[in-house]
Amino acid sequence: MGLTLLKIGISRFLLLLLLLLSIHVDHAMSSNEFLLRRCSVAANYTDGDEFEVNMDSVFSTLKNEAPSIGFLNTTKGQGTEEVYGLVQCRGDVGKEECGTCITRSTIEIVQYCPNTKDAIIWFEKCQLRYSNTNFFGLLNLNDSNSWSWANSSVEYPEEFYDSLGSLLKNLTSAATTEPSRLMFARGETEYTIRQTLYGLVQCTRDTSLADCKECLETAISQINSTTCGDSKGCELLKGSCRVRFDTNSFYSTTDTTSPSPPPSSPPPNSSPPPIGSQKSESRKRVFIILAISILIVALIGCTICGFYWWKRDCFGRKELKPGQLQGNVASQQTAFARADPMDGPTFDLATIRSATNDFAPENKLGEGGFGAVYRGELRDGQEIAVKRLSRNTENGPKQFDTEVQTLAKLQHRNLVRLLGGFLEGGEKILIYEFVRNSSLDNFLFGEPRKRMQLDWAVRSKLINGIARGLLYLHEDSRLRIVHRDLKASNILLDEDMNPKISDFGTAKIFDTYQTQAETFEIIGTRGYIAPEYFFEGKVSVKLDVFSFGVLLLEIISGKRNCSFNHQETDENLLYYAWRLWMENKALQVVDQTLDGTCDKNEILRCIHIGLLCVQEDASSRPKISKVVAMLENISLILPSILPPAPSICKIRNISLGPQTSSTISGTGSELGSST
Repeated sequence: MGLTLLKIGISRFLLLLLLLLSIHVDHAMSSNEFLLRRCSVAANYTDGDEFEVNMDSVFSTLKNEAPSIGFLNTTKGQGTEEVYGLVQCRGDVGKEECGTCITRSTIEIVQYCPNTKDAIIWFEKCQLRYSNTNFFGLLNLNDSNSWSWANSSVEYPEEFYDSLGSLLKNLTSAATTEPSRLMFARGETEYTIRQTLYGLVQCTRDTSLADCKECLETAISQINSTTCGDSKGCELLKGSCRVRFDTNSFYSTTDTTSPSPPPSSPPPNSSPPPIGSQKSESRKRVFIILAISILIVALIGCTICGFYWWKRDCFGRKELKPGQLQGNVASQQTAFARADPMDGPTFDLATIRSATNDFAPENKLGEGGFGAVYRGELRDGQEIAVKRLSRNTENGPKQFDTEVQTLAKLQHRNLVRLLGGFLEGGEKILIYEFVRNSSLDNFLFGEPRKRMQLDWAVRSKLINGIARGLLYLHEDSRLRIVHRDLKASNILLDEDMNPKISDFGTAKIFDTYQTQAETFEIIGTRGYIAPEYFFEGKVSVKLDVFSFGVLLLEIISGKRNCSFNHQETDENLLYYAWRLWMENKALQVVDQTLDGTCDKNEILRCIHIGLLCVQEDASSRPKISKVVAMLENISLILPSILPPAPSICKIRNISLGPQTSSTISGTGSELGSST
């Protein structure tokens, strides 16, 4: 009788729980919160003038015509009074909800941004922008912000971030490769047996597929604890796209258009079904049944064990001795160390052997402390770089795991891309994108004809791209990463001479809020190592800033820091550049091949920034975010410069870990062509 009452109570409790959950989901789907707005102060209009009349006309057109298709851009007026307007509703929103959201946005945007000639506003269900300049079809990454959907902070398991990255990657692919999706996709995935993660991506329909992909990938790369605060849900908003995830269902799974024809003939403008939604309902039913069964069995088991606890010790528990406890922990750590670190796609060995012609010598691009690197070509014609761990290397396995754990979680245009790998038995292989122009080292310090290709426009692009890649590593990714071996040979150049930072085998991964660490193992390359790291073992992001400063001055001068020899003094490149700066002769450090191809003020500003980065005191060096701001905003006033760090190039008595002159893995430059 008691057990029967218990079952009835459990059933009622579960029904109440499911009812509350459904109410919560329905509320989330029907809400339309105001999220953010951006009001430009560049130009204003006065009440009642021609611009306001044209703006009202644009708003009227958007309200009347956009709800039926979920998107519209239109214009009204001429010359300086012309108004451009664009509105878009979320892809899962129906016509009625879309119309309500658009009407609300046209009212509130003028309240939030009174008399402004350029503004954008985001709601949960739609976004609206108007401007006095034509922005249609232009990729807009500048209007950007994030919005968290829960104030409480959550510690997610590692599976959450892996599932989130995979889900958003799949949604991006679906939204940008299938035109019928209208650059919109939503879906779900399970990151634990009982927990589901929901995601949604969308671009404005005036955006090209290529720009849409870039916008979504940029937004996804910026999802971290800083932007989202480890909240239960978060949305990254940009002018041209939006990305949202949540642990609660927030989107509609019903078609927002007219009734659908048979599946064999889908309507061209229909809203796409969410990825994974076809199995959603069945999974939920199975979960409910499984949860009830487990709960009942657990209650019965606990009752029986509790009754016999004093008599039989039903769990067979034994006291562990201290040595046994330590051994148990050690065995768990060993098992973790043996765990497969690959997060991305895996390749079978037969495919890799076929792509490299069975690791043929003629396909070998180079070899470093990690192992050999081979050029390969997949059956679809894609070129790849195959890094194969040497079985005889002592530090290779550690670097292999570090590189996988780092690159598998990173996506940025200025980082070399890890495509996947193979782990089985004694074979450890990583597959990278093949970068055709090899390394910056080959261009900057190689044959004169190659250095001639580096005009100031190219060198400026290299400096800015490397800085943005470091900014992503230090602040914008969900990991805080110190590269520890930034140098010219670890900067790869694609066919358009865009820089890509490579070789993460010696990278240091910090916790989100950790800023500094200490180590006894100094890893890096002479001439690029910051003094506080070399002499004291202090690791921080300022280490990479120092290396960036050295690299910047090398790019400007065309000379290596450690091989630089001034005829009259025994100065390294850093001190030579600083002395010339103090004597107002800084342009003498510039590569002679740049004569007549560069803006003197621009190059002097870059020299100034480089010298700020190589100051001896780490606290005086700017953060990389400040460096990027100084490079991109010429109106920023640069601080005065302190002397650079003393040269470490000629110190021979202090060990650099396992090697003394270069990075341990040493295979960054081999990921590209050697031609």
